[in-house]
Amino acid sequence: MKEKIILTDIDGVWLNWEQSFTDYLDRYYKIKRKDTSKYEAHLRWTGTDEQLRQLIWHFNMSSWSRYLKPFRDAQTVVPKLAQEGWKFVGITSMHEDEYSHRLREENLKELFGDVFEKVIILNTGEDKSKALLPWKDSGYYWLEDKVKNVKLGVEMGLNTIMMRHDYNAYYDNAKVTKVDNWQQIHYYINKR
Repeated sequence: MKEKIILTDIDGVWLNWEQSFTDYLDRYYKIKRKDTSKYEAHLRWTGTDEQLRQLIWHFNMSSWSRYLKPFRDAQTVVPKLAQEGWKFVGITSMHEDEYSHRLREENLKELFGDVFEKVIILNTGEDKSKALLPWKDSGYYWLEDKVKNVKLGVEMGLNTIMMRHDYNAYYDNAKVTKVDNWQQIHYYINKR
């Protein structure tokens, strides 16, 4: 029997990065959200592309990364999956700063317990193909919200599940299961 492994993105799947970043922008820069149907930062919030890239870079290495809130029902359902024997490998792009990595790992451990086999933290916006390569054609589950990485999961032969948001709801692919919450993930992986 295949191991019970779930490969997973973190922001927008486990943690509500977007809400914390929006709060940060409002508090320190008075930048507001303008269009939740867009993924690209300069289309999603007021501000220029370069300004928002810099703000994301600074936010991701700040102490804010230690206090992100859980995403939707993740904090309720993830422990059930862990009790059922599921193991998680986090693959997220955040920042190159090793101290901010520790803050993120502390945040995850505080919210979800010791459920990760490992967490691979890439630089801000870094491509995930190398990180996913060891599991290519494994058929393991891959949870993601960014369409580019959802497509990558399909290309790599992973059983891809997309956490639905306003910015990705348009995307359809028969090889991708769309979900709105962790309860739907739990149902989907246990009915197979």
